Amino acid sequence: MNYLQNLCFTFLGRDIPVYGFLIMVGGVLSVSVALILLKKVNLEFFDFMCCVAFIIIGAFVGAKLLSIITALKDIIEFIKLKPPFFEGFMIIMQGGFVFYGGLIGGIIALILYCKVCKVSIRPYISVAAAALPLGHAFGRVGCFFAGCCYGIPYDGWLSHTYTHADNPTEGLLGVPRFPVQLLEACCLLILFAILLYIFFKKPNSYATTIGYIIGYGILRFCLEFLRGDKERGGFLGVSTSQWISILLVAGLIAIIIIYNHQKKKKALENSQAIENNKGETTSE
Repeated sequence: MNYLQNLCFTFLGRDIPVYGFLIMVGGVLSVSVALILLKKVNLEFFDFMCCVAFIIIGAFVGAKLLSIITALKDIIEFIKLKPPFFEGFMIIMQGGFVFYGGLIGGIIALILYCKVCKVSIRPYISVAAAALPLGHAFGRVGCFFAGCCYGIPYDGWLSHTYTHADNPTEGLLGVPRFPVQLLEACCLLILFAILLYIFFKKPNSYATTIGYIIGYGILRFCLEFLRGDKERGGFLGVSTSQWISILLVAGLIAIIIIYNHQKKKKALENSQAIENNKGETTSE
């Protein structure tokens, strides 16, 4: 199957990129789902929309920053050519975005919001974790039509070949590839359904957030083996996203273990204190 990168459709006489359109649709659907979930955790609409504004800014900065970091070697080589400052800056800023950078930036922004407003982070992050995979799934379909985040060379069932691009990545055009973007989109929809179930079962806990981080971390780690784009960078044969997946999942598991250990320790201390008080009362 052949596909046109940067595919557009015409609306009211204007060409609308499919990628941008799907990103917008995914964002609207995610926020809509989040608004439905608000009542379950007793959040106010205004408070949540203020939180969303913080998250969007943090996600944008984080996604762009990690994109620059992963392409740092190429950027340094480009700077050595000494382009005009403004022109060089615009070329660098027009580069792509990295999802994990956006996720980390959004979480940091959410933490800052909750600290500044002195509110509990639990309901906000639970709602965000439940709604995020839906928007992300639409974004990955957009990636498919944009020709980014593409798969490994593959000439089997459902393979696709990009035949044109305004700014083609080296090695992209004319090579049959695995549709890893569409596979990730399907997996994200399944993860979305699972997280919704967890959310309605335990709305006022971190269960949904834990499920998202572990679920997507494992999913992303595995799907990276099917990615064929080199722009995301890597170290020791492991991609940047795989390292982040490992750190997120391992870090979360470590936090859960430490928390449970401290909880059991505190319960034991309380139990011993109660026994000691009983003993003192009996002796009197």
